[in-house]
Amino acid sequence: MSSTHHILISEIKQFQLILGEYFAVNREAAEMAEEATDLIGWVLNHGRVHSVFNASQVEVFGKVLAFLVANLTRWGTHFYAFDRLDELKDPMRQAVISRRQDIISAQVGAEKNRQKRQKLEDDANTHCELIDDGSFWRRLKAIVDDLEPICLGINMNQTDAMRPDQALLTFAGIFSYFQKHSKPTVAAGMTTRIEKCWKALDQPMFVLALVLNPFEGISRFRDKAAISPFTLNTVMLDVSLLFYSSRLRLMFVMFRPTATCVLDLRRSHVLKMKRKNTMIQDYGRNEKFPKHF
Repeated sequence: MSSTHHILISEIKQFQLILGEYFAVNREAAEMAEEATDLIGWVLNHGRVHSVFNASQVEVFGKVLAFLVANLTRWGTHFYAFDRLDELKDPMRQAVISRRQDIISAQVGAEKNRQKRQKLEDDANTHCELIDDGSFWRRLKAIVDDLEPICLGINMNQTDAMRPDQALLTFAGIFSYFQKHSKPTVAAGMTTRIEKCWKALDQPMFVLALVLNPFEGISRFRDKAAISPFTLNTVMLDVSLLFYSSRLRLMFVMFRPTATCVLDLRRSHVLKMKRKNTMIQDYGRNEKFPKHF
């Protein structure tokens, strides 16, 4: 695998770290994500309730869209699950307004126990109130908007056609998005973490790839970047050292088995010569050599 591939893989890992850091920085988003995940689970775990919402989808869309479930080990699935839930806002709210009692009846079912029936009714009403709450959908849309550029960056960097200059622009785009975030705490926290992730990357490779792109050049850099022939020359030297050092490591790995084999043969030859000399010395102590020897 080439050094460029290693660098792009490192960037993918940094994007995944940014996605995880988002929920650590934005605690309101983390709580909102739990509410949205609970709502999706509630719909999918009650077949009759699910049927009511599907019928409402047919009335609004003329078709049924599936509810998507987020995978805890794959942060990108949270965006797809929440984006689909946001897409289903209108039919879900219409179902709660026009068929709320049907939803509650579907939740309770044929349960005869009074306490259990009351518990099921309360649970159904709680979720219906959440669906009917306009602030819930506004907060959900804000999370979807925040997760979209990060997940887009992850997906783009996973493709074989991704170039280092494109990866750098994607990284810069995410930084620019959160720098202008409406919440100051989220803006400050995310920009700090993105800068930390950027420092962990091999920056010269990305910068040089962008500069050498004939359609970009140095147009993407602001005055604060202080781009000049001297700084670009330093970047070029850094990339050259990175490239040639990786080539030397590759050559060492490729020729190491051959070198080891040669050393083993040399060592074997030395041991044989030592044994032969020892045998001659022993013979000389015990026997008289012929004159012609």
